[in-house]
Amino acid sequence: MTDRSFLLQRAVARPAAWQMRYPALTYATTHATTDDRPKEIVVAAADDERIRMVFFSSLGSILDLQVSWKELAKAQRWFQFALRWSRWWLPEQRSLTAMIAASGCPVDVRVLKLPLGAAFTRDEPFCEYLDTVEAFYRRNLPTVLALATWDVERIRHEGIAR
Repeated sequence: MTDRSFLLQRAVARPAAWQMRYPALTYATTHATTDDRPKEIVVAAADDERIRMVFFSSLGSILDLQVSWKELAKAQRWFQFALRWSRWWLPEQRSLTAMIAASGCPVDVRVLKLPLGAAFTRDEPFCEYLDTVEAFYRRNLPTVLALATWDVERIRHEGIAR
C-alpha cells in the first residue's frame, strides 16, 4: 500500500449524522478562528500499540482511521505530512507520548486532560471526546455567528416595527 492511498483505503467515511453533530469542527477547517488559521483538524488518541485519528477536512468529509503503529509505519511519509500540516487534538499527555515514541510530534497540537484509556477504540467514548473538541470551536465567536440559524423574516419584521 502506497503512502498516497493509505488513508483512502483504510479510513471509514463517517455519515452525515457526524457532520451534523460536529459542524464547528468542519467549519474551522475552512475559516479562521479567533486565534488560528484554517487547516485540517485531526482529533486523535493513541497508546503504545495503536492510534485512532478522525480527520475533519476542508472538503467537509470526516474520515475515521484506526491502525496499529506497525501498519502506520508503511505510510510514514503521509503521516509525517499530516503531523506537520494538520491541527492535532489529543485527549491526554499519554497519547502525545505514544505518538512521539512511535512517529514524532505534531507541529500544531492541543492536549486536553481527558483520559480515555483503551476506550478510544469504541465510538461512544470517542464521540464524547469529539463533543469536547466541538464545544471548544463553538465558543469561538466567528464560528458561532456562522453556525447560527437566523430567522431573517422575524428580524426584518421586528426591524420594520421599531
